[in-house]
Amino acid sequence: MTPNEYWLLHSVVDQKHSLSLLTMENVEALFDRPNHGMDRAALIAALARLFEQGLLIASNDERGDFVPNADDTAAALDGTLDADYGLTPAGGAAWEEVSKPDWNRYVDGMFGADSQEDFDSLRRERAGEFCCADREHLQKFMDSLIFRGIAPHEPSCKWDELAPWQALYWKELPSAHRVRFIGVGAPVWPEDKIPEEFRGMGMWYTPAEFEDE
Repeated sequence: MTPNEYWLLHSVVDQKHSLSLLTMENVEALFDRPNHGMDRAALIAALARLFEQGLLIASNDERGDFVPNADDTAAALDGTLDADYGLTPAGGAAWEEVSKPDWNRYVDGMFGADSQEDFDSLRRERAGEFCCADREHLQKFMDSLIFRGIAPHEPSCKWDELAPWQALYWKELPSAHRVRFIGVGAPVWPEDKIPEEFRGMGMWYTPAEFEDE
C-alpha cells in the first residue's frame, strides 16, 4: 500500500465523504489531517487503483453503490457529479492490516450538546449514549468525560448490551456494551492537567508511517 492509498482509505474510516472535497484548498481542515499532497493526476490514479481493487466504493442517490470509471471520478472531483466515496469491507480490512486497531478501545456515540458555549453558559441537561466492545474500557471512558467537558449524572446511567454492533458503517462486531445517561456541560481541563490514566482515551489504532521515498 502506498502512502497516497493509505491516506484515501484512512480519510473515510469514520464516515463517507464527497469526492469533491479531495480537491478543496482546505483539505486539512475538512479531513482534520495533513493534506494528501497529490496533484489531480496522482489523485485520480490512486482512486482508480482503490476502486478497481474493490477497496473503495462510490455512491450517490441515483446510482446507489457503483465503481466509477475515469470520467466519473474526474467529474466527481470537479463537483459536476455528486458522489461520495467510502470503504468496502475489503477496504476496511486493508486499513486494519496497516493500522492495527484495537476494537476494545473504540468508543462510538454522542452527547447532545450544540456548542461549548451552551455547556458553559446554560448548563442544560442533555442525553448521551456511548458504546464499546469492552465494558471496562467504556467505564473508564465514562470516568474521563468530566475532564473533556461532560458531567454525567451517575444515577441516570443505564447499561445494556447490543448484539451484533455496527461499530462503523463498514465494520460489524459481535457485541458491545452501551451506556445511556443524562449529563450537563463542564469546564474542559487542559490536557497537561488531566490525570495520566485518562489521557489518550481516543487512541484505538496506530496511524501508518511511511518512509520517505
